[in-house]
Amino acid sequence: MATNVNPAGYPRRPRAVPLGPSRARRLITSACAAVSLTVTAACGDFDFDMPPQQPTGCFLDDSEDTYNPNGEQTYYAATIAAVGSHMEVPDRGITIALATAWQESSMSNIDYGDRDSVGLFQQRPSQGWGSEEELTDPVYASTAFYNKLVTINGWQEMNLAEAAQAVQISAHPEKYAKWGPESELLTEVFAGGMSEGVVCSATRSADDGSTSTDEFVAEYQRNWSASNLNVDGTDLTVDVADSQNGWAIANWAVTRSTMYAIESVSYDGKHWQPEQLEWLDTDTEGSTSTVTITLTEPTDEAEGGGDGQ
Repeated sequence: MATNVNPAGYPRRPRAVPLGPSRARRLITSACAAVSLTVTAACGDFDFDMPPQQPTGCFLDDSEDTYNPNGEQTYYAATIAAVGSHMEVPDRGITIALATAWQESSMSNIDYGDRDSVGLFQQRPSQGWGSEEELTDPVYASTAFYNKLVTINGWQEMNLAEAAQAVQISAHPEKYAKWGPESELLTEVFAGGMSEGVVCSATRSADDGSTSTDEFVAEYQRNWSASNLNVDGTDLTVDVADSQNGWAIANWAVTRSTMYAIESVSYDGKHWQPEQLEWLDTDTEGSTSTVTITLTEPTDEAEGGGDGQ
């Protein structure tokens, strides 16, 4: 039986107790009233004018609007895009994969679904996609989705919903299309190399996040299927082919701050640190050939040390 923790580190989301329609609406209304924004998806058309709250999660800016998925969603979106990039799937295919994961699981690695469906893409072990453990591994699930997509004749000429449906065989194929705009933005940030594409505020410290360079290197290698990451103490450097590849990796690294105790990410004369809601200029001229990721030095407690008292 699969454990309740997936290889990426985020816990699988367990099955929720169903709510009746009236109670669900009351809970959604209460939750929506706690934030200061016009809610269009989970909250219907409610428009609340409330005092602003401290922003959390991650933020992507397309110059017209700011998109604010939570840390877990951004983490998995970056994983899906990284896998597609190293498989050399065209950006259109990455957008289709992201839209599919939004529709199927709200970009969450859930361990339940219709019949035996599980994971980001709600793939079914009984339909030959893989075991439950494999399908709740985001890298495996993404790879399986892309492997099926690229075998479909003419998929690049299909619209988003048609291509997603050709892979998923869903009862509601029309629902994929609505996720197109945010999926295109995520593709531009995590595969297309948008400079300064993402910042995150929901980050980890050395007390509650991993400080292991070995774990980080292993995750990088699985996401990008590459070994071009060099380690010098808590400094990790990635040799990149060009600025598109460099910014895609730098943006990906920022999303890892929701699991790892990252001190900073630097690339092309720009510098990001946790809780910093923008990329800042570095003091020295930056390199376009190397992304630098610095993990936080582990505390005594994180190392299992201390004074022994």
